[in-house]
Amino acid sequence: DWLLSERQRAEALQQQKEEIKQGEDRLLGVLGEETERIDNAEAERLAAKQRTASIKAKIADERTRAKARILASNTLEEKNAARRIAEQERLEEARIAERERLEEEE
Repeated sequence: DWLLSERQRAEALQQQKEEIKQGEDRLLGVLGEETERIDNAEAERLAAKQRTASIKAKIADERTRAKARILASNTLEEKNAARRIAEQERLEEARIAERERLEEEE
């Protein structure tokens, strides 16, 4: 009778141990999924940051070129044309930057 009671208790303990192990496995799985999700989000954030830096560099480069064209032009007409071109390029870069920003938000 005592031996039967000890066996039942040992089986109950073994079952509890298995349930705890299964719970631990589930938690580790969830932790792994969350870690992967965080890593992916961080990678996307860094990629967006790199795209933004690239766009800013392009805009700065284009402004420098536009200023150089304006300074290099001799006539008022050339200066006005260079300014219009620079403004069109600036607007285009702004559209690109806005499109990139919207893509980042998605």
